Amino acid sequence: MKVVPVPQLSDNYAYLVIDEDSGVAGVVDCAEADAVAEAAAAEGIELVAILPTHHHFDHVGGNDDLLARFPDLSVYGYRGQAERIPGCTEEVGDGDIVRVGALAARILYIPAHTSGHIAYHFAGDHALFCGDTL
Repeated sequence: MKVVPVPQLSDNYAYLVIDEDSGVAGVVDCAEADAVAEAAAAEGIELVAILPTHHHFDHVGGNDDLLARFPDLSVYGYRGQAERIPGCTEEVGDGDIVRVGALAARILYIPAHTSGHIAYHFAGDHALFCGDTL
């Protein structure tokens, strides 16, 4: 796994989570599509998924613009709250597995910052993307 931080807004980051073997990637918490698309192009990878941790604008504000460029992306959101995640195509719950190429993330349901907050735990790669909940 390669992780590429992508500056967002004035004080946030999105993260490209890249499966280097297949050349595909997901983006965690896309607030600004242009910066994410530019980072993906610079890395020479194919975006396949948007991995939002929760519904706040600074974590999903770029979803619609990114989907306009890449309409086949899978977009994840906590089960029962899909309407809060722009473009959500896949509802997930605690313990579910999300794949980005050969990378596997277990969904951790961590309702604290929001009622539908989730984290992506890539145990095999020792990586956790927890959004605004620690």
